[in-house]
Amino acid sequence: GQIRDPRHLRVGRNYKSFAMRPRELLGNWLLCAVLCEQTGRNWTLSEDPTGGDGVILDRDTATGFPTEHVYIPPPTEGKRMSVAEQVIQAVRAKAAKGAQYARGKTLLVFSEAVGAWFPNRVGRAVEGTHEFAAVWILGLEGVIDGRYVYWVTQLNRMHSPSWRIRIVATFDGWTVEPVQ
Repeated sequence: GQIRDPRHLRVGRNYKSFAMRPRELLGNWLLCAVLCEQTGRNWTLSEDPTGGDGVILDRDTATGFPTEHVYIPPPTEGKRMSVAEQVIQAVRAKAAKGAQYARGKTLLVFSEAVGAWFPNRVGRAVEGTHEFAAVWILGLEGVIDGRYVYWVTQLNRMHSPSWRIRIVATFDGWTVEPVQ
């Protein structure tokens, strides 16, 4: 039910029974859905015992990786920064915490920025500016035909693949479709 409340996703604190913020939990779940579709393996999420923003686990290979999250809020009156620039700044802000902080982690940028952006250009712009193992951008596209539609993009220098995830309103089913 709390996924239906955008404010709770934005500002909600960690769950009592799970040490992640709602947007971190949703972001990690969306990434797991894409990885399951992309690899055909059984991905799941877990709390991070070191205090990070969660761990993504491949149950088939018994491997995983920690995540860190950054949030881009919805636009405010008078804010004119492009989506691309907001994403680039968000990655740079996390990268500024240093190589040791970033190394081995996957960065997820939960974006509520509005406007067109070009993932391949952004992927090239952030290439070499951070030590994260990977950078993923995701956000709500909208509620379409009674389904919550999210987009997920992995930033890469040459090609940034993207997926659309359609979640049934009752949250008991979903589809993952490649976009680019």
